[in-house]
Amino acid sequence: MQPQPRHCLALASLCVLSTLILCVTVLTLPHSHTGPWPWEHTNTALVASLALLVVATLALLIKRQQELLRAFERNQILAHEVAFQEHAHETLAARTSDLEIEVARRTEALQEQATRMLKLYQMAYDFVGNVSHEFRTPLTVIKEYVAALEEAVEGADIDPDVQRFFAVIHGRVDDLSLMVDDLIDVTRLESDILRVSRRPCRVEDIVTRAQEMVLAKARKSQITLEFMADPELPDVYCDPEKIGRVIINLVTNAVKFSPPESAIRVWALHDQGDGLVRIGVTDHGPGIPRESRTAIFERFKQVTQENAPSTKGFGLGLHIAKELVGLNFGDINVHSSIGVGSVFSFTVPTWNPSSFLQHYLRHIGYFRQACALVSLVRVEATGGSREGGDELGAFLEDRLRRTDLAFRTGLADWLIMVPMGQAQGLPDLLQRLRDEHEQANHVRPLNPLLPIHLEVLGTWTTADASPDLETAFLAALAHDGDTSPPAPATAASDRLDTRA
Repeated sequence: MQPQPRHCLALASLCVLSTLILCVTVLTLPHSHTGPWPWEHTNTALVASLALLVVATLALLIKRQQELLRAFERNQILAHEVAFQEHAHETLAARTSDLEIEVARRTEALQEQATRMLKLYQMAYDFVGNVSHEFRTPLTVIKEYVAALEEAVEGADIDPDVQRFFAVIHGRVDDLSLMVDDLIDVTRLESDILRVSRRPCRVEDIVTRAQEMVLAKARKSQITLEFMADPELPDVYCDPEKIGRVIINLVTNAVKFSPPESAIRVWALHDQGDGLVRIGVTDHGPGIPRESRTAIFERFKQVTQENAPSTKGFGLGLHIAKELVGLNFGDINVHSSIGVGSVFSFTVPTWNPSSFLQHYLRHIGYFRQACALVSLVRVEATGGSREGGDELGAFLEDRLRRTDLAFRTGLADWLIMVPMGQAQGLPDLLQRLRDEHEQANHVRPLNPLLPIHLEVLGTWTTADASPDLETAFLAALAHDGDTSPPAPATAASDRLDTRA
């Protein structure tokens, strides 16, 4: 056992004091003139000096002793703290180990639960898809038989109740058909297999086609439809079938909530400043509460109000409309006043290649968050013809993702715009196109697709929106030598390829 610092200091002080006393005693003894100290008259001064030296030495030793004691106490405190920290570390390590075991156990349980939920979701998803497709056949048969019965009794004097029964059957079959269409569309949207064919279109043509689909339903509800689409509106770049479906869903929704003898107005306006055409539907229904104006665009959401008429459906119409507008690089919103009515409107980009490019770059985040790069790829076919170019366009439409765009620049030449999260995605996409092109020709030996050559024109960052990208885009659109940008053909399918 080592001696304590307090004992060491006491022993050292005792030794120093004994030595000094011994020296003083020796010096003060009587000496002869030949002794060690011949100057007896200085003995008093020497004794006093030695006494002072002893006192100073003792004071210094005491001070050093106190400092050493304080240091020793601090060292003991630190030792206790170190021991406490080591104990706490051991306790924390033990708890961490227990937590890791618990986290691993719960993670495994959650994974099992997620697997079960995914399996149940897939079963429900497949069930809805299968049932939706199976419903179409009997609904079509019912509708055709009712139409045949109406033709058979046309001109005959039949009971008014029978006529009313025919009208009710027609109305309910139409309602069921819309529900089935909604379920199928939701299934395709969530599966990422809904084909999107974007191209320059006339707004008037889209509105006219939608008008034919909803007029009969409005008449049955005793509602007047007013269509106001300026023929001078610029062409828009979209999938006309999908935008027409949006108009149909919005009008159908307005008819559900509008009282008889009211009017619904479908309109379209152009704002030259933002390069967009806004299409809207105005009704005179009960209005939508402010807190519900976001929820109505969610799946299976319907607004229930005391004064609102009862509605039929799954609450998918507005959700599908929002998704279809997003697929065409637009936005949808609603303005409503309780007791006055609602205005649903959405935007579609105009077909001006320069402004459309900027609009497209701003909206690709709707489909994928990490689109940092965008590339231009030229697809050139050997021995091109119009028919061969159409087949090649259909091939590209089925293979590309919904964020990709395909523009026709010649008889059988195409320009593809490909946004990506990282540079490696482009070679993967091009290789996949080559492989699937070869596989497609294996199954159609008598009518193969035209041989193609893929050329990367460049890659740019989406954040910069570089003028070089716009220049290259416009030049590539005019690749066939025409001074005006060629009309894009059908755009890419929205099937998501995880490898690209």
